[in-house]
Amino acid sequence: MRLKWLEFVPLNARLDNSDNFRICNLHFEDACFRKKYPRPLLIIGSISTLNPQ
Repeated sequence: MRLKWLEFVPLNARLDNSDNFRICNLHFEDACFRKKYPRPLLIIGSISTLNPQ
């Protein structure tokens, strides 16, 4: 899944390809999150479909 995400990310953002790469919630629909926790948790298998540029 990580490799597929890196293919989607623009090249200039991939230059710092560290293990700490994070995806912000703006790339996912609200239905992709469980909201019963102190902070939203991404549901396993969710795929980012939004590119808010």
